[in-house]
Amino acid sequence: MSTLPFTLPTCAQPATVRLEVYSPANGDLAGSLDANVYACDRHGIEAVTSIWTADLIARRVPLAPDIERTCGTVYVYPTGNLADHPAWCDRKACADRGEHRSVPMGVRPGPDDVSGLTVHLVQLVDSPTVLVALTFVGVDPADTAVQLVALNQAVALTYRIRTLAERAKGGRR
Repeated sequence: MSTLPFTLPTCAQPATVRLEVYSPANGDLAGSLDANVYACDRHGIEAVTSIWTADLIARRVPLAPDIERTCGTVYVYPTGNLADHPAWCDRKACADRGEHRSVPMGVRPGPDDVSGLTVHLVQLVDSPTVLVALTFVGVDPADTAVQLVALNQAVALTYRIRTLAERAKGGRR
């Protein structure tokens, strides 16, 4: 994790407090378990205040007796909202691929279709730009083509496709 939305107090003292950090979702205060924060008794309240100031939830939970951490240690869950992955990412080898990808969604083929079609989201690891990848697979899998489209362009494309589909059915012109 490169940066957290809060700053924690740190010292070399052993942690005596464990805080679970949640980001709220859909009105649920415990929407996503994002991290564990460890603090000493002296810095526990300050850690809670930092977490709450970042609009996150801090819940104190027992510290297991066999866990040894120092004050200020943070463990970010790779599946949580504070991870270096977008919420939609499949979290599979992103660093090796150099990009985050969502799970591909197939477009159901019909008997007249000349190619298979899947769509998924793509984002380069060092870029904030989210793209939609359209993957066309021909009868011969070697005839595969991928078209990347900006997210706003993909949204506009869905409207155009709906309009064309209505026209093809004899609807609106």
